[in-house]
Amino acid sequence: MTAILLQSELVIAVATCLFLAFLFKIGACASPLWGSIADTMPRRGLIVAGAVTWGIVTLLLACCTQFWQFILLRMLNGAALAVIGPLSQSIMTDVFPNPLDLGRVFGFVQLFGCLGAMVASIYATTISQKVILGFHGWR
Repeated sequence: MTAILLQSELVIAVATCLFLAFLFKIGACASPLWGSIADTMPRRGLIVAGAVTWGIVTLLLACCTQFWQFILLRMLNGAALAVIGPLSQSIMTDVFPNPLDLGRVFGFVQLFGCLGAMVASIYATTISQKVILGFHGWR
């Protein structure tokens, strides 16, 4: 249903919807760049800047009316979100300096990330079919 709404509002094909998901992953390839920047700057500020940028871009995605806007913002969204992985892992090694704890810690981080993605998918699928404040839920 979400893909159908996306198709009709942006006048695009199903294959193009898949392309948008791919663009998000292209943007996520910025992770090594964020990791390198984190080696030279305070990580707390970078992770906050990345998360805030990610949130703002996500809100802007809801306002897209043209396909080219969606393409640009989708890549930027992935690039902003890419800050979370390397910086959170770096912070975890500071919080848990004992190397014997890191496997368990990273395992739990991965577990809760996957659980969060599963719950978000269920919630997003449900809300995508509703109209909220004049916006379709997929936005």
